[in-house]
Amino acid sequence: MLICSVLTVFSCTKFDKDFWKDDPKQKENAERFESVASITIPGGIGAAEISTHDPQTKRLFVVNNTVGNNRIDVLDFHDPEIASIIHSIPVAPFGGLVNSLDVNNGRLAAAVESSVKTDAGKVIIFSTADYSVIKQVAVGALPDMVTYTPDGKYIISANEGEPNSTYSIDPKGTISIICSK
Repeated sequence: MLICSVLTVFSCTKFDKDFWKDDPKQKENAERFESVASITIPGGIGAAEISTHDPQTKRLFVVNNTVGNNRIDVLDFHDPEIASIIHSIPVAPFGGLVNSLDVNNGRLAAAVESSVKTDAGKVIIFSTADYSVIKQVAVGALPDMVTYTPDGKYIISANEGEPNSTYSIDPKGTISIICSK
């Protein structure tokens, strides 16, 4: 049975096709939030769990950790009302599942656990323009969250270090700080 996840897009103001432009005068008004579109991400459990947006390419990157499809789906997000999947970045060659994503200045950071979750994971940095690998950095076991600092100089990964099912291996939780310049 094929199960699909649905990604819903919300807007904080009346929908405007030119909403990408920053307007410092505009205030967020939660009463005006409204659903403007949704798109089905093919897969099952693990599809569309985590996403991040790149304002430079106007693409949305969505984790799709479904059985046999360990990937990051890329959506054209120029017009959220008609968002569509335009590419998929296979992640299986880098290890296990993708647990987190973040974007900064044309770079996509993906926290990827090892195929053996108690082993060291990786942060893979991709170009958001052409999806090429910029760098792979080894981090602690089970990287579960990745984020760029506001200035983009560093990537921070919180590595959960979850034990195996018998608790015979229990890696320490760690934080990795990666210089991204």
